[in-house]
Amino acid sequence: MKTKMVSGLGLIIVLAVGLTASLFNPAFRAPFVGDFRGRFDRGLPIRRVAASAWSAIRYALFREGSDGVIVGRDGWLFTKEELDYSVVVDDAYERMERVIEALEARGVPLIVVLIPSKARVYPEKLGRARLPDLLTSRYEDSLTRIEAMGAPVPDLSARFRFGDGADQYFLRTDTHWTAEGAMIAADAVKYHASPILNAHDAEPRDFVVEEVVDEVFHGDLMAFLPFKTHLPWLGPKPETVLAHRTVEVDPPQIGLFDDVMIPVILVGTSFSLSGPSDFEGAIKRSLRADVLNVAEPGRGPFAPMDDLLSGDTLESVTARLVVWEIPERYLPISPHVGAGGD
Repeated sequence: MKTKMVSGLGLIIVLAVGLTASLFNPAFRAPFVGDFRGRFDRGLPIRRVAASAWSAIRYALFREGSDGVIVGRDGWLFTKEELDYSVVVDDAYERMERVIEALEARGVPLIVVLIPSKARVYPEKLGRARLPDLLTSRYEDSLTRIEAMGAPVPDLSARFRFGDGADQYFLRTDTHWTAEGAMIAADAVKYHASPILNAHDAEPRDFVVEEVVDEVFHGDLMAFLPFKTHLPWLGPKPETVLAHRTVEVDPPQIGLFDDVMIPVILVGTSFSLSGPSDFEGAIKRSLRADVLNVAEPGRGPFAPMDDLLSGDTLESVTARLVVWEIPERYLPISPHVGAGGD
């Protein structure tokens, strides 16, 4: 009986607070729907300023941002997706195996570019957070499983970890890698791709970087710090990146009725799209081959690959090789992890 009385009292208090808040809401007192909407819209800027102020307090006192971001050391930001399983594709390995078999049936080799998480490459920048124990071996386990399926996959985690330290491989305030990180990945792809392209007598083509200017870059993770709109001096500073693009030195002249041949198809996520990293351009320069980029943002690594296999792009461009970029966070942990295994 006491429990029911306490629950009832709590409900009454909640309703009273809600009613009081409603009475002080100008939109509630508006007599017409149109006026209600107008007053509500006029109240939004105040709500935004209040939310911004609260986010500034959270950042200043606790070094926290909005849900979805981890505020690390030295102005580094990380996506929380790297430390949990919110975007894991449970049947990822089964789908990868089907992809490998489908491409083998068409005679097109596949190279997988497994991108280690930013938190794995720079754990010292995580601040109070750390990579969970369950995820410590996910990258190495994934390499083993993918290689066992028959697809070569470079160990980018080792290449980043044992680099000379002069280059930064991930953007400080963004989810994605830098141009230096993308170039290391492209050179790792070259080790496996060169024999394939040479076997098809693919004629080398030269690509170069056209450097434009240094530009201020606002990373995608800065959106999780809403106070930056009103307090730009608080929080991580924007990054400076070299705006550039990759161009072909002497592109061939293609006639109206000539067959189009693009030897390399790049599939993947936003890591493969244009931007400061220019992964597509890095592959062109490293492989000395033209690249058709069919990567898409916001759909993960599997949907663009499914689209490629269900269409006729592979045949229409006479593809010799597919490069598939997959961020580590989309793959599940190995079954033995946390279950008494090593």
